[in-house]
Amino acid sequence: MRNVNVFLCFVLLCYWSIGTKFLYFAPYSLTTNLVQLSKFENASIVKQLPLFQDVGLSCNVDLNDRSLSQPFIFVMFGTRAFLPLILNWLCNTLLFSGIHNRTVIIVDDYFSSNALSSYNVGLCMTSKLHLNHTGFHYNTFGYWQLVQQRVRIIEYLTALKIPILLFEPDALWVRNPLEDDELMNAEEDLVGFNDDGNFGFGWLRLTTSESVHALMQAVRIQFDKQLQNVVNLDYNHPLSMAGEQHVMVNLLKNRKKEAGFSNITTRMLTECKYLSGKWYDGGRGGNGESVRKKCNGFPVVINNNWIVGNEAKIARAKRWGHWFLPDDLNGTCGSTRFLEGAMYRMRHSIKTAKPFNGPPRQDECPLC
Repeated sequence: MRNVNVFLCFVLLCYWSIGTKFLYFAPYSLTTNLVQLSKFENASIVKQLPLFQDVGLSCNVDLNDRSLSQPFIFVMFGTRAFLPLILNWLCNTLLFSGIHNRTVIIVDDYFSSNALSSYNVGLCMTSKLHLNHTGFHYNTFGYWQLVQQRVRIIEYLTALKIPILLFEPDALWVRNPLEDDELMNAEEDLVGFNDDGNFGFGWLRLTTSESVHALMQAVRIQFDKQLQNVVNLDYNHPLSMAGEQHVMVNLLKNRKKEAGFSNITTRMLTECKYLSGKWYDGGRGGNGESVRKKCNGFPVVINNNWIVGNEAKIARAKRWGHWFLPDDLNGTCGSTRFLEGAMYRMRHSIKTAKPFNGPPRQDECPLC
């Protein structure tokens, strides 16, 4: 038995000595500690580390690195259910200069972290793991639990004064946003896209100002209040409540009453450059014809929102020719020639304002 214990100690020592360095961000604390990790999938060891507290982050990049965070870090939240959309975005933007190396993807499961580890992006893992879930439906307890984790992390990043640009994995990037002067030269505290007349949470640039942190803190407090009396529910239990975008928009509308962010400055980006999912047909946004007619050039980004469910988002993206992930290459992007062809199809569909594979089928979005 003594020999077994010695052997186990030796294995653990080796494991820690060869592990990849990750930065630990303690929840609601401005202290950071270095820990050694090797592979996320080894839950028996990883779970013993101090980073696995409520709302902590372990990352394989230093988010305080000025070369990474200037002028901002692209931040995406993902789960295993979103993995096809994340991989598609990685292929969509692979040929864009300077994007992947300033992107951080925050996930909550080992499977996703391993699948993304070969790409040149920063990876963070949240401390609140959902090891077995493959996605929660919108307006369920599990869905809002994930959103709550996201809101807390956003507040924490603003507390650390890390400039970020939040975006969604379902978005189509038509042009490189780093080459858009409107976005890059904006000096306001909060810069976002126009989502049906309000600031959309799916493309949101947040600076390091105290006003931004105060706003995100208020969003987190109000969001937590909605869930404070909701306990012991199954993750799939239906639950209707105000989302983080709705909470933020209401706070901004009444900001003159809030001492912490009464003077926050905001900018809504040009609608035809940063489009909502109402550009598309199908979903809950109508047929999109009027938006496509109004915005007949090449945008920077088209968000694939106003549709419910990841499968519906994927079906719509494929139908429009906005899918960059080969079906037969196990999550890799294929050749440069393949990606250039995918980019051509995408640009052609936008130029003609017509989907590559016809109108939506009746079963494209069952929940719409």
